[in-house]
Amino acid sequence: MRILVVEDEAILAEVLSEMIEDLGHEVCAVVGTAAEALDLLGSSRPDALLVDVNLGRGGNGIAVASTAFERHGVRSFIMSGAVDSALVGETAAIRPFGFIAKPFEQAQLAQAIALAD
Repeated sequence: MRILVVEDEAILAEVLSEMIEDLGHEVCAVVGTAAEALDLLGSSRPDALLVDVNLGRGGNGIAVASTAFERHGVRSFIMSGAVDSALVGETAAIRPFGFIAKPFEQAQLAQAIALAD
């Protein structure tokens, strides 16, 4: 699976990339803002996005996931410090592969990706 990582915290983005590659998947790009993610969607052709809900000043991760799904049919793994029923309801229309609550272990990421494969 080719995954586009959308995470504004550089150290976490690096760790996520390593985890994904350790699990045998490809990271097609790592970006820190919504604008960068949207610019790369067409050219990088990911199979999925691993997107943080809160990109700080870099935009809204749910908006990125929505655009990826609506324009390109690409589904996402949604990361957040607070995975709750409101977040699940807000993202239901874009059919995310799953939700990953921060902080998490590699095993949780592995399980989410395995369910999507």
